[in-house]
Amino acid sequence: MSRPDSSPTAAEHVDPHADLPAQCAEVVARLREDVDKLLEEGSAPAIGDRTIQDLMTMAARLYVAKREAGAKFAPFEGPELTATEVMVTTTSMLKAANLEVFELTMWNGFGTL
Repeated sequence: MSRPDSSPTAAEHVDPHADLPAQCAEVVARLREDVDKLLEEGSAPAIGDRTIQDLMTMAARLYVAKREAGAKFAPFEGPELTATEVMVTTTSMLKAANLEVFELTMWNGFGTL
């Protein structure tokens, strides 16, 4: 007596990466809710530095990859960030990359993505 074939059929085989962009969007939506709650509660200091660095790195890499692929969009919409948040983040990113504002100005003069 033979055993029934238990190998997955084409319909049962699902590529876990097939809808990765949609899965990422869902994760980001959930993360946005969680971060908003943490900020409202004043719990931001409880988040590890490395966690924030990882988020910043992922966001920058995704943004540049899309821009290099031809997409033209702002990194955030309107009033989502204050001028202070933009300046603190931008200045800190330049320092972390060992860049000066002068170098940014020169690079911007050569054209951007």
